[in-house]
Amino acid sequence: MQNSTKSRIDEVVLVGGSTRVPIIQKMLRDFFNGKELNCSINPDEAVAFGAAVQAAVLSGVKDHSIKDVLLS
Repeated sequence: MQNSTKSRIDEVVLVGGSTRVPIIQKMLRDFFNGKELNCSINPDEAVAFGAAVQAAVLSGVKDHSIKDVLLS
């Protein structure tokens, strides 16, 4: 967001365990001028998914299927 403005943000998606904390949600909602937060993704699964993809990338996996992995 270094060169962006908050008004240009279309959607705020919360992932990670701390996003379950109501005060964090309130702070984010306030920061983004009351924008509704997207909490539809399981925070733990999203973090695990991201870690798995990052591990594959760092391990040098060249398989193009990494780009097409879906969180289910």
